Amino acid sequence: RRIITAPHSIAVGRDISVWAVPQEGFLHFSLVPTHRHGAEAGEMKRLEQRIEGQLRTQQDKVGRVLTIQRHFRGQYTRTAYRHAVWLLSLLGRLSVQDEARSASLEEERLAVIVSAFDNIIRPKYKFQLLNLLNSEERVVAEEQLGIMPFLFTPNNLTGFYRLKLSKVGERDIAIKLLERRAALKRDLDRQARQLQGRKGGERSVVERVWRNARHIATSLFKTSTTELGSEALDSYRIPFAGFLEVDFVDLSKPHQQKNEPPIPIASMNPLEFAILLRGLRNKPPRNRLTEIRRISSLKYFNCLQVVALIELFDNISTKERYSRVDVAVCLFSRTIDWRGYRHVIGHVGAALSEDVEYRVGRTNIYHDEASSPVGWWALDLEVEEDRWIMQELVHLAYFEPGTNIVDCAIDDCPFDVPRDWLLYVPRYNRISLFYCRTNAVAERCMQSGSWTGEPPDDTSTWNLSYPPQFEVPTCLEGDVLTATFTRGVLMEWTWTDMERIRTVADVLRKHSKHAVDMFSQIDLDGGGEISPAEFSFGLFRIGIWLPPNHLKLLFFYIDFNGDGDISRHEFCQFWVHAPPLRRNDADQKAYWSFRGMQGPKYDLLVKFYDVRTWYPADLLVEYSMQAPQFTLMPERSLVVKTAYDSATQRLVVLLKETTPSSRRLSIVGGVDRFLPE
Repeated sequence: RRIITAPHSIAVGRDISVWAVPQEGFLHFSLVPTHRHGAEAGEMKRLEQRIEGQLRTQQDKVGRVLTIQRHFRGQYTRTAYRHAVWLLSLLGRLSVQDEARSASLEEERLAVIVSAFDNIIRPKYKFQLLNLLNSEERVVAEEQLGIMPFLFTPNNLTGFYRLKLSKVGERDIAIKLLERRAALKRDLDRQARQLQGRKGGERSVVERVWRNARHIATSLFKTSTTELGSEALDSYRIPFAGFLEVDFVDLSKPHQQKNEPPIPIASMNPLEFAILLRGLRNKPPRNRLTEIRRISSLKYFNCLQVVALIELFDNISTKERYSRVDVAVCLFSRTIDWRGYRHVIGHVGAALSEDVEYRVGRTNIYHDEASSPVGWWALDLEVEEDRWIMQELVHLAYFEPGTNIVDCAIDDCPFDVPRDWLLYVPRYNRISLFYCRTNAVAERCMQSGSWTGEPPDDTSTWNLSYPPQFEVPTCLEGDVLTATFTRGVLMEWTWTDMERIRTVADVLRKHSKHAVDMFSQIDLDGGGEISPAEFSFGLFRIGIWLPPNHLKLLFFYIDFNGDGDISRHEFCQFWVHAPPLRRNDADQKAYWSFRGMQGPKYDLLVKFYDVRTWYPADLLVEYSMQAPQFTLMPERSLVVKTAYDSATQRLVVLLKETTPSSRRLSIVGGVDRFLPE
């Protein structure tokens, strides 16, 4: 590798990780195949040898369990499925060689599964990992991970099922799920016919109801797994043996048909839901999931209530965080204002949102063209679901006026979508883009269901399917917010800038749970500061490639003092305040205000990220989702009781004096809280 400049040449050397590319000259180099897969295999082999040596030398089970947990918390946190399988087989071999180890084998196997579950690279392998355990071990692992226990609810079928077909009751459930799929397929076939002739080419058949279905046949000598695709399910007959695993998604939505009077919906009023939340907070996480599943069969929820239920699992152990995924999946079909559900998934967390998309399906989360397209999309065109969404975006971009597809890139290289894609979207490459709409297009689509005025189904114009104050960010020609930084640099902001920063922050959070750990990975020389070259190479090493102008902009946002390096404090500040933006977070608002993002555009972006901004503030206080404003009563205290008046749809607050032996925090919205004197 050499730099050739006039009048002399400079050798770069072997370590180019901290080399700053000059602004001029010619770069002469040879591109050699590195056999990356072979290198990774050799690296994994050395890792396995080191772990095997550590486990062999540990004589007590506590030490072996700690060794396993430390291994999955180390630099190989995004471990592969095959590595977890190898570790289980190693424990089995060691227990055969040493009888004393066989007594603790179950505990060590559970440590492998629980530690590796959140770190499996692809979500599809997570439940296959649980299949490596026997039935008793699986129950314990699911309880430790916070996975929703099996509970069949006839009015809410959405969820994960693992059915033992040799049991009559569980086979009957499989038959009912197959019958429900047949009933929903008639509507799906009708929608598929409506999609014929749209731009982007012929749509592939995507299974939207029986997702990730597979039949596991077990015998004395081997276990075989059969994947069940959409075509196989059309003529599928439930067998009498083996296990059936399926992520079932009920696509029926509460809505009013055309030319019909309003239908009564059994939704939870604010007082009912506040009482439910108060009861759930006093229960263990496993019991919370069971109660949520039971209630979801009787009542409908709104997006705010779903977020409140997800936040119930914020302050639990890291291992049980998967409960957030189960709540988001379980309530997918039981939400009235379901057009905002794509933003609800953002509250699950960056590391777990992929699991929700895998189980529910991106084509199901992309409800229709009225509310779903606007935002950032990273699509793998080899995956039929992702290609289906790209075809829809191409169709919309053809008809809707204005600039629609922005910052498009294929395999991280700038790319303009050609006209040929109107006829056929290819089946290869990874594409990323922003889909934008002007204000006029967004309003028309929300009112009539689409820009062309041809809504895809009867639910498109149903007002209750939108949250009360639902908005999406819009782009106009020259619609940017201009501000001057304290360093005297003029910056122009659009909502796509903030969304781009969110995508980078999400990738960072997926690779590490703590800002300090991620800083250490990027700080290659360990000097305590990150230079531009270190920042570029560090992001590239964990899978983030940004164009030079985007990389320079991101570095500029983080390095606020302008000294040319990112300090540990600056990086931690960015980690805390990076999008998604949060309602009433004064520190986060001040952080971005100093960087030029403020005013109406900031307020609109908060609505795009935080579901809580779509609902009245008194509900947030009632659900304890916002710090209430309070005044201290020094002379006497008040007991506050609430009653919901269904006729006027108002929350009545009753105040009553009590003895002066206690002092009361008077809370807006009326939640009982006392402070001892």
